[in-house]
Amino acid sequence: MSLFSWRALLRLATASLLLALVGFSYGSVHGSAQDRTAEGASIRFVQGSPDAPSVDIIVDGAPLAEGLAFGDASDYLPLTSGTHQVQVVPSGEGTDSALIDEEIDLDGGSAYIYAVAGTLNDIQSKLFSVDLDDLDENQARVRLIHLAPGQDNVDLGVVGGDKWSDDVDFPNAGDYKDVDAGTYDLQVSAHDGNAALVSIAGVNVLPARAYDIVLLGQSGGADLTTLTLETRVSPSCGSVLGIGADDMACVRVINTSPDSAGLDLYINDALVIQNLAYGASTEFTAVPSGDDSSIKVTATGGSLDSPILDDETDLDAGQAYELLITNNADDLDLTTADVDLSPVPAGQARIRAIGAAIDAPDFDVVITDGPTLFEGVGFQDVSDNTVVDASTYDLQFKDGDNVLARTEDFQVEADMFYELIAIGSTDDGTFQILALSVPTAPIAGEAATPSASPVMGENELAEPATPELVSTPTP
Repeated sequence: MSLFSWRALLRLATASLLLALVGFSYGSVHGSAQDRTAEGASIRFVQGSPDAPSVDIIVDGAPLAEGLAFGDASDYLPLTSGTHQVQVVPSGEGTDSALIDEEIDLDGGSAYIYAVAGTLNDIQSKLFSVDLDDLDENQARVRLIHLAPGQDNVDLGVVGGDKWSDDVDFPNAGDYKDVDAGTYDLQVSAHDGNAALVSIAGVNVLPARAYDIVLLGQSGGADLTTLTLETRVSPSCGSVLGIGADDMACVRVINTSPDSAGLDLYINDALVIQNLAYGASTEFTAVPSGDDSSIKVTATGGSLDSPILDDETDLDAGQAYELLITNNADDLDLTTADVDLSPVPAGQARIRAIGAAIDAPDFDVVITDGPTLFEGVGFQDVSDNTVVDASTYDLQFKDGDNVLARTEDFQVEADMFYELIAIGSTDDGTFQILALSVPTAPIAGEAATPSASPVMGENELAEPATPELVSTPTP
């Protein structure tokens, strides 16, 4: 199986096209090769000044978003954490004509909305942080951002029902409110008033999203309107992968037992994969969730009455898992690892390492001539996740100064989760690195649509897959 699906490649091409269209140098705003492992921030821009011209957003001297007319919002774009110089200029003009010229500070792993607000003769900006904390099942969060100059304080609420944002003044935002997913008729009204300033009918509030409803226009005008901005927060694995309902878990099985001829794996006595060879895996498959789920492994065609591995693991609803079959065939173990499919900062990916080489020493994963990603990954260890820029990496897997394996051209795409799995043996020279990847949820917009795996049902098996061998032999 190829490391990347064609849909993932298409998404990367789309992202690359977007960066080209907005006309900025990725390196100039997202850091150089020396800090590609620093977790970045994501930011989108809103032009909310009703009488200002279209504007370009210039960050650290490079155009990041161009031609934003009143009411326009950019997609999320990547920036490094830390301080940046932001200039808002009329489209096509130089920085000498900047309407706004200021510094902003961004935290790594955070998402922001940078809003241009006020009338042209009193133009200003406001930076809003988006709440990316996990949401409960079937929940979303909503708030109102007030960008209508001259308009008194306003409320956002359900028509004939609950108030969601209360007493929001210009140019600020109300607190987020967690609400049930569903379809709502909403309205923006003067604070404690009944008459709608703006009616928003049939708003489809989807789970695992943060919604920022932006009030635009000017007080007393007929042009008051709203703009709804959506950010993915904590989607279920099924919604990200397109394979099952939100109350199911998602599993991928990997056989790292070097002397196993072929293995069958059962979850709660239902056959999930048959004849899984060493160094192979399944695609993700949706399975029933539940605590103490039974995991049994037999030799291919073997009886469930005498499994060679009989274990239990918790499978939470909406969570993705790796089930790694580890150790030698006469002493199999199960290693269960959560897979974090939540959004990563724009332009970045999530990565981790797993030790499944039986007699290998603890190893470090090092970027050649760069930082160490992971230290001391031992047998059956699962490292913490780290975030890196989408790029090409030369990676070394080292025991002290001894290079156990190396991959000189490891391609990392944005919005993906990668695993580097050490298998084999250092004693017999079979130590090698397998790579698996899966799309994460995008930082904004609708659910990702990678190629779907089947939902496991009666007499259905997980689709087999083969991780890509990415390491090269070392002397």
